[in-house]
Amino acid sequence: MQRCAIRQLDGHKKDFHQQPDLRSAENGVRLIPIKKSDFSLFSKLYQTPATMRFIAAPLKQQTTEALFSYVLQQQNVKQPRCAYWTISVDGSGSCGLIGLMFEDTDSAEIGIMLNGVIRVPKLADKAMSRVLRYAFENLKKQQVIAHIKHENIPAINLGKRLGFRFVKAVTENDGDGLWLVDKERFRSALK
Repeated sequence: MQRCAIRQLDGHKKDFHQQPDLRSAENGVRLIPIKKSDFSLFSKLYQTPATMRFIAAPLKQQTTEALFSYVLQQQNVKQPRCAYWTISVDGSGSCGLIGLMFEDTDSAEIGIMLNGVIRVPKLADKAMSRVLRYAFENLKKQQVIAHIKHENIPAINLGKRLGFRFVKAVTENDGDGLWLVDKERFRSALK
């Protein structure tokens, strides 16, 4: 997710998207649009080697602050390039982040980071399902992609449960695989 958000800083035009408010609990999970008071969680996730081991090198403080500022700023522009939510489990507080990066008019990229402290069965499945539904039903995206390192077996299994299929290896990203799901595969996976 971090690599995608950093890439978005380069800048190219996107179509208009609104960050939805997904606060209402669904299966005990709330997705709350990221806000300034979430910096502590954001920096903890992006600067912790264990959390970042399958994403990229942990970020330095200055880079974390710049990325967080960018993510917050995206909530107030007409053509945002990303949307981030904190993942909250009823009664347990925030335990992770999930984001959509808008690649173009037909696709988006999804990423999730969990702090590992709160153990909720299928938490990632629940959060990602909700954001995928939003991408397909509200944003009318044709496909959603995910970059997953080949050694990240839990993420690969999560992707498969949600209908993602392996497309190709991405050698410039140090062992990433490009995974893709379209609306029909996603719907079929949920049955």
